Amino acid sequence: MRPVVFLVVLTVGLFFPCVSPAGSLRDFPRCGKRAFSDEWIYCPWCGAKLPPPPIRTTVDLPSEYEVLGNLYLNKKYQFSLERPSADWHFITEQKDLKGLNSDATVALELEDRVYSMVIVEKLPGVSLEKYARLVTPSLEDIVLLSDEKAKISGLPARKRIWQGKHDELLFRFFCTLIARGDMRFQIVSWCVDSGVNKKVRDQIGFIENSFKILGPKTAPPSVEVAEPKPVPEPSRK
Repeated sequence: MRPVVFLVVLTVGLFFPCVSPAGSLRDFPRCGKRAFSDEWIYCPWCGAKLPPPPIRTTVDLPSEYEVLGNLYLNKKYQFSLERPSADWHFITEQKDLKGLNSDATVALELEDRVYSMVIVEKLPGVSLEKYARLVTPSLEDIVLLSDEKAKISGLPARKRIWQGKHDELLFRFFCTLIARGDMRFQIVSWCVDSGVNKKVRDQIGFIENSFKILGPKTAPPSVEVAEPKPVPEPSRK
C-alpha cells in the first residue's frame, strides 16, 4: 500500500502547494515558488539550492489496536484476545461498541446472537474479591449459577455465570474478572438462555482463555481511575 499512497501524494502535490511535515511551506530563494517535497535539494525552475526543510515537531503514533486474522492486539492496555473461528466478528469501532457498552474496549459477535466484550479499568485498592462483589449483570430475578477461582494468562481470575431476565427474556451471562496490578479486566459474554449449548460454552471458554498479557504486568500510566463499570443490559438485536 505504501507505493500507492506515495504516488497519490505526489499527484496531489502537482496541483496544490505541499505542506512540509512541520506544517510550513518552503519558499524558493530566487523564484519565490513553493517546494512540493522536503526531498528536493535544488529548485527545478531556477536551479537555486533550497534551504533545509523544517525539523519535524510531531511523530505519528501507532494505532491503539490491531487485528491480525483471528487475533486482536491491544497496544494501549497490552493484551491480546482470539476469536474461536471466522464466524465470530470483532467489533472495534467506538460507534458500534456504544451499542453494547460505552466502556467496552473490544467486542465479538457470533451471528447476531452471542456476544462477548472486554472492559478495562484501573482501580487501585480494589481487590479481585471486592471487584467480583461489585460487578453484577443488570438483570431481573438474577441467580448466580457458578463462581470459581481461576488463572488466566498466569493472573488471578474469577469466573462467574449468571442467569436472569431482561424484558421477559431469560439470559445467561458468563463473567470472567482478571486482576493485573491495579488493572481490572472484565471478559463478559452473553446470549439468551435457550441458545446456550456445549458449542457456545466451549467457544466462550476459548475467548476467555485466549486472553494474554503482551507487556510487563504493570498498569499503563495514562489510564484514568474510575468506578467499577456494571455489566450492560443484554442486546436484543
